[in-house]
Amino acid sequence: MASHHPPGARHWGSPSFRFVPNQFTDIKFRAEAKKGPLITFYCGYDNDRRIEKLPIRQALFFKDSVSKVPHLLFDPDDDEGSYDFRELIGAESRRDVEAEWEAFAAFKSWLEGGVYFNRQILSTHIDAYLLAENLQSPGFKNAVMREMLKMMPARKYDADLKETYRTIFANCQKSSPLRNLYFESASFWKFSFGEDGYVGGSNGELGLDSTSDKWLMLSLREHRERFCHCPLIEAPPASRLRKNRYPPPPECRDEEEEKLWCSQQHRPPSQPPTRPPTLRHRPRPICNCEKAPWEEPERFYVAG
Repeated sequence: MASHHPPGARHWGSPSFRFVPNQFTDIKFRAEAKKGPLITFYCGYDNDRRIEKLPIRQALFFKDSVSKVPHLLFDPDDDEGSYDFRELIGAESRRDVEAEWEAFAAFKSWLEGGVYFNRQILSTHIDAYLLAENLQSPGFKNAVMREMLKMMPARKYDADLKETYRTIFANCQKSSPLRNLYFESASFWKFSFGEDGYVGGSNGELGLDSTSDKWLMLSLREHRERFCHCPLIEAPPASRLRKNRYPPPPECRDEEEEKLWCSQQHRPPSQPPTRPPTLRHRPRPICNCEKAPWEEPERFYVAG
């Protein structure tokens, strides 16, 4: 069957699940959860002084998170069911956890009501997403991602955008949907880069430091080389395979290039069912970097 995708379109495949914004719609489960034990998290400072507390129904907490907090069989007495929030997120040595604490309050509200709302006074959606990754909560990650995707078109002009990239680079793995979203957006926003990586954008400077941000800049550049095919699409056919580290996408190769690429990989050339049109008469493919990542939201949700 012929493909209905335009030339150069990304073939991401169909998502294996359907994202539902409101979680925990099982009325019977929620009714039972409200009868179960409460566990309390506190934000402690000097001399273990408990300043703020957040009680959460145990069944709701464990429904969409993974932690070392023990399960209780009944409502605890006194401090038996109280836990240090900094220990929960692995930040025992840090004093300043206000941003994470505010994000945790949004997590509690989402658990109880199924709707994500972050006041963003001390924390951001980035802080909430990193908390969700820390708690291994796929449902909360999707709820936060849904809000971020709505606001992504305006993020290019954030005054603290460089700090956002530094935070994501320092805390996210390469497979993180949050990292992929921002790195793909860097290509879509046409941030320029030199030999050492990204140095600015078409609408203002990103402001990364070539010394302290060296690895971040190199990672951005490497991601763009793999993600963006513009140099390969625009380059003359004879030199594209020899001068570029990565091959042109299959839909951009003519018959001669296909043979050259296959010979470099020491495998027989593919046998297309019909002779492909010459590059001169072939429509220009749409590059990945020309498509706004947030217009394909399902790619950034995770299965729970």
